[in-house]
Amino acid sequence: MWNKNKSVALTHFLVRLFYFILAAAVILSVIQSCRISNVFEKSVVNYYAPFYISVPFGFAALVCLDKLLINIKKSIVFHEKNVKFLRIFSWLCLAVSAITLVSAGIIAFLGYYYQQTAAENVVYFPFGEYLYAVILFVVAVAEFFVGLVVRVVKNIFEKAMEIKEENELTI
Repeated sequence: MWNKNKSVALTHFLVRLFYFILAAAVILSVIQSCRISNVFEKSVVNYYAPFYISVPFGFAALVCLDKLLINIKKSIVFHEKNVKFLRIFSWLCLAVSAITLVSAGIIAFLGYYYQQTAAENVVYFPFGEYLYAVILFVVAVAEFFVGLVVRVVKNIFEKAMEIKEENELTI
């Protein structure tokens, strides 16, 4: 029978699995970028720079989730530590959203700039780059939304802690 303990255990397993998935993505992207002869080639910088900048934020977010789940397993739910982890997690999501949004803006601007300065009938910035910028923008909005939802959950936790403290003082 499925219960809350199994659900927390599954979530904790998945968070720890994502440590390895993120590490593998970093290793594979380094291998892929090393195969390209010119490391400063436009596509390498456009695709990999936002990812490399965001990786530390991703690992920090996983650490916050890991510690939060450890506390939940220990039945430490409405505690200041958990609010701190949720606050940090939400700021990390918002930071990665900003990085992604700036990257999308830079790629879109470069596309516009290259098209304006290109010789006639020469396309330096293909349609795929614009599509990539649009996808980055959508991802940035999704990351911002996740950060916003976590902020709401953090505020709920803070309010629940206040109510818990009032109830403990009343008794």
